[in-house]
Parts: sequence; C-alpha cells; structure tokens
Amino acid sequence: MLGQALSLLGAGVVLVAYAMNQMGRLDQRAYPYLLLNLIGGGILTFFAVRARDPGLMLMEGSWVVISLAGIFFAARRMRK
Repeated sequence: MLGQALSLLGAGVVLVAYAMNQMGRLDQRAYPYLLLNLIGGGILTFFAVRARDPGLMLMEGSWVVISLAGIFFAARRMRK
C-alpha cells in the first residue's frame, strides 16, 4: 500500500513538472524542473528495480541520468 502511494507520488511529481513546463511556468533547463524530474524519476526507478521490470528500469533510469546531466549542464551555465 505504501509502495503504491510512493509510486503514484513519483509519477505525480514528473507529471507536475511536465505540465508546468507545457504551460510555460517552468523552464526545462531550470533547476526546479530538473530536480522534480530527478526526484520523480528516482522514485519510479526504485520501484522498477524492485519489480524487476527491465523496460521500466531502462526508461526511468534514463530519466534520472538525463535529469542529472541537465543539472550538471545548468550548473556549468551558472558558472560562466
């Protein structure tokens, strides 16, 4: 029961970030958007690994890696 609630929370976080981006309220290169995707993707990756679902692990794991790369590049932009 708790696992399902957390999984839904992870999906909700990703969907909120996406919806806010589509409405022009969150820039896809900004930290809040990237962090929301990282958190939501991380939660979903955890449950994909627990379920031993290779397709979902690839999808959600990639989501996390791409979000981390975005954070890295955003930090580099801020330094310049």
